[in-house]
Amino acid sequence: MRRGRFGLLTILLILGTAWAGCMGDVVAARPKARVEAAPTTLNVGDGVSFDARSSSTPEPGALVSYQWDFGDGETAVTGTGFVTHIYTTPGRHTVRLTVVNDQNGEDSTSIEIFVNGLPEVSLIGPTHAFVGDQVVLNASSSTDPEGGQLAFEWDFNRVVDDDMNGVPDDDVDAEGESVILPTDTAQRFEGVLRVTDDQGGMVILPWNVTIDERMYKVRWVQRIETISRDGALDEGEIWSENVTMIGRIGAVNATLILALDPFFQLPQDNFTLAFEVPSEGWQQSEETKQENVTKNATAELNRHSINAPPPEEEFISGISREEVLERVLSDPMLNVAWGIWTWMVSADKADPDCAIPNPSVPCDPDQGNDWELEIEIVLWVPVVTEYQGSLD
Repeated sequence: MRRGRFGLLTILLILGTAWAGCMGDVVAARPKARVEAAPTTLNVGDGVSFDARSSSTPEPGALVSYQWDFGDGETAVTGTGFVTHIYTTPGRHTVRLTVVNDQNGEDSTSIEIFVNGLPEVSLIGPTHAFVGDQVVLNASSSTDPEGGQLAFEWDFNRVVDDDMNGVPDDDVDAEGESVILPTDTAQRFEGVLRVTDDQGGMVILPWNVTIDERMYKVRWVQRIETISRDGALDEGEIWSENVTMIGRIGAVNATLILALDPFFQLPQDNFTLAFEVPSEGWQQSEETKQENVTKNATAELNRHSINAPPPEEEFISGISREEVLERVLSDPMLNVAWGIWTWMVSADKADPDCAIPNPSVPCDPDQGNDWELEIEIVLWVPVVTEYQGSLD
């Protein structure tokens, strides 16, 4: 009986020892963590794919949990060995993976990721300017978080595909930290600035600048200008002069006066006053007449209502003061006869008037050949100044 009890205790002791040994083997069955990442260098805003599917655990166990610490304060737990994470914080991040099997065994490993900070772009410049202004867009204050070199590319029109490659906003119209826009005409720039660092990180910044024509106030001032000429002509001679009329002409009045011959030298000289306006095809002339022998012979030419009076002031947009001035003066509908007038005085008949020529006694004491011409021009002259106020 004692022998039977002793044998039973021995069997139980052997079984207990064997069971304890088996339990010790199960607890010691730890998994093996492995992880790969692609890419390991990236820019802020890009994603990384982590692959831990090569992690293992002794059979017949199975991995049941993948615990991820992405090194940027974000964590995740997945049931498979594949995950994607987007990084928004630059710098070096240590990613730690812990795998757990169905026997609560675990193992950890880590991998390092470098996240390149994007350039911090600072663009200074106007959004509105006028024709002729100097417009400078300056991005020289832009920086790279890692202290790297920056490259700058400017596309002046992001909606037009200048290089015809199918991508409108990748054209390069200029390079460098700053650029001067052309402002010789009114236009609107809808451009982009591309700033790239030495790691390939790029920031694309749209910008707009509107170039408007300038506004000018045109004030019309009435003036009366007088042109005086005189001279002496022998019979058959002609005097002429081109006079440039600048302004909006309202009227022209011209009077030719001949010197009075002595009473005994009748008849008086006969001259003709004439003008031509080639731009209008005008020609007008008048012969001198004498009311009586005591008065000078004269001729008059008058041209009225050549142009209607302009408004006292008006507002006109334009590229420059000179351009507006030329435009208001050269409008053919409002500036009739603007330009060159050709004035002529011809001596149709001049002394001597001696009935019997006498070489020893000059018939003409020279007064009959003398003439005076006075031209009075009524015109309006534009005074153009740049206007900075509001037209409302």
